[in-house]
Amino acid sequence: MHHGKAVGRRGFIQGTGAAAAAVILPPGVSSSVAATTPPFVLTPGPADAHLFGPEDGATKVWAYNGEVPGPLLRLRQSQKARIRLDNKLDQPTTVHWHGLRIANAMDGVAKLTQPAVLPGAGFDYEFTPPDAGTFWYHAHARSWEQVARGLAGVLIVDEAEPQDFDRDLVFAIDDWRLMKDLSFDEDSLGRLMDWSHGGRLGNALTVNGNARTRLDVGVGERVRLRLVNVATARIFNLDFAPLAPMVIAIDGQPITPKPAPKGGLSLAPGQRYDLALDIPAEAGQYAVAEVSGRGRFPAAILAASARKDGAAARKPRSGAPMMLPSNGLPEPVLDKALRVPLLMEGGAMGQMESAMVDGERMGVRDMVQRR
Repeated sequence: MHHGKAVGRRGFIQGTGAAAAAVILPPGVSSSVAATTPPFVLTPGPADAHLFGPEDGATKVWAYNGEVPGPLLRLRQSQKARIRLDNKLDQPTTVHWHGLRIANAMDGVAKLTQPAVLPGAGFDYEFTPPDAGTFWYHAHARSWEQVARGLAGVLIVDEAEPQDFDRDLVFAIDDWRLMKDLSFDEDSLGRLMDWSHGGRLGNALTVNGNARTRLDVGVGERVRLRLVNVATARIFNLDFAPLAPMVIAIDGQPITPKPAPKGGLSLAPGQRYDLALDIPAEAGQYAVAEVSGRGRFPAAILAASARKDGAAARKPRSGAPMMLPSNGLPEPVLDKALRVPLLMEGGAMGQMESAMVDGERMGVRDMVQRR
């Protein structure tokens, strides 16, 4: 049991620091999250996470392979993958492959597509991803607890041919509810107050497991930036100004490139966006700000610098990025979709004044008397 006041977001989301780790990618491309290599084994269990850097206190979390987010999994489109789950938790769990079109038996939903994997037991997931794109994986047993404690990671299915980017970066964005001493707020798990409102919102934002994320990029580079919201409830709104990213994929599916909305790109829980981001020719630091709350907070820093090997800087690209190869699915663009207004009122924080009952509009007092 933890006692005391939870720390506010304003005191958490500030500063820069953590450097990026390299991954195995095509030549000339780098990422922001360390990747595993086959055969893949995911081991969920207790771990210590330094969400504010190694010099700050550790937060006890649940993590895949001791990492938050879990290790970056890179698969190849149309090539069979085998991923082993070894459960080191003290409760049953599964792994759900969010957004992948795979056989139902491999979907990883406890009590629906498979029995939950008991503590100390394992399960082999085998599937062939038909689509290239940005996806993620997470626990799907007691998700409200297991995902909130840290059991989530990014899964990338690479296209058959390398795409025209100088760098491939991942933003796995999460929302933590912590106490003032950086300990995980245990008492808030399963709280009905959260369930009846907007969900269990946190007070600390991390990108790739750190609240002070700083990613290195080169001047003049064209970067593929993969945004993944691994939070359980919070909607993030990310502002890249003065940079002007182009949206090239939504939830893993390519779209005709179009400018990201000015003022911020909204990212709901579980949602993914792929962006093409052209870095200016001038060295400098570019803050990606989170603007969905009451203030403006730096979520991460993109630090642009010249090449250290003395080679000439890349000349910035001209023109919009090419569309990613199609996965054979309809383009997920809703600009021309039919819009049907649906008024929903009531709930714990609702302001319902009346409702239709048996075809008759009645006030709240009349409805209570009629029951």
